[in-house]
Amino acid sequence: MIIWGNVLKAIEHYRKRGYTYVEVPWIVSQEAIQVTIPSGKEPLVCQYGSLVGSAEQSFIQLMMTGECPTGKFMAATPCFRDDEVDLLHQKTFFKVELIEVRNSGLDGSAMWTEEALGHMVKDALDCYHSLINGANAYIAATTQGIDIKLKGIELGSYGIRRHENWVWVYGTGYADPRYNTACLASIPGLL
Repeated sequence: MIIWGNVLKAIEHYRKRGYTYVEVPWIVSQEAIQVTIPSGKEPLVCQYGSLVGSAEQSFIQLMMTGECPTGKFMAATPCFRDDEVDLLHQKTFFKVELIEVRNSGLDGSAMWTEEALGHMVKDALDCYHSLINGANAYIAATTQGIDIKLKGIELGSYGIRRHENWVWVYGTGYADPRYNTACLASIPGLL
């Protein structure tokens, strides 16, 4: 179940933190999907292209077509995944995606990324703490970046990516039904 009130609270939280809301495509090119799709997974394809696994792929599409501005953005989209369905994984879910995009130029340097990643993770952690059951959310380092977890359940992943002349910091602003599942896990004996 998606709690739309939490989606709206998250969007407003990030707007106040300087993220600009952008409408992004939900169907993108195979090339945009391939930048982030995990090994062994297949994109979900329709007659017009591939359905996004997250809005990060939407932003990658905009980078590839020269339509992506630089700065701090958020987008809210459904996500379509080639996942086995279980308590934490769904074929479709809804997510607010955060991204800070820069054109890295010819030398590919991006010294701003570590600081931007730290700010994004803090913004997301503050958002989870502001939601009713997110007070115990915490940061956990991973081999690919940083996760925010609640009761051992990942609420979001955060990291830095580069592709061609672009570099960006990405992360989950809010995702449902995963957030709800993590909240339910905090009720003893329920899950």
